[in-house]
Amino acid sequence: MYLVSPKPTITKKDPGIAWRYNVSTLAETLKFTNEEMARVLQCNPDRLREAPDAPELQSQIIRLVELIWQLNCLLDKSSMDDFRSWLEFENPALGNLSPKYCLLSGKIDLVEKLASKMEAEQPV
Repeated sequence: MYLVSPKPTITKKDPGIAWRYNVSTLAETLKFTNEEMARVLQCNPDRLREAPDAPELQSQIIRLVELIWQLNCLLDKSSMDDFRSWLEFENPALGNLSPKYCLLSGKIDLVEKLASKMEAEQPV
């Protein structure tokens, strides 16, 4: 079961762009507030409210979506609640910080390294 699909939300605001990710959908899925998503994406919360699919945020949103997708596949959680619980728990590989804390602290790279380590340890 996949919690977050890498398939973006279709928008028609800009005819030059066929699709964009909408951060509101991701926030809803993860049960993150607008302010928390702004911290993860390191942007102004007002900007997210005004334009949750802003072109200038797409690379950061895509990075987060890909990370969540990767973690979901690796963890094989049966429900979104299980996955969100995993995000909340302290993880020894993160210096006993939770993945959510790392994300909110702008340390997405630490969680990406954890995902890469988990992937390397998967049986073939």
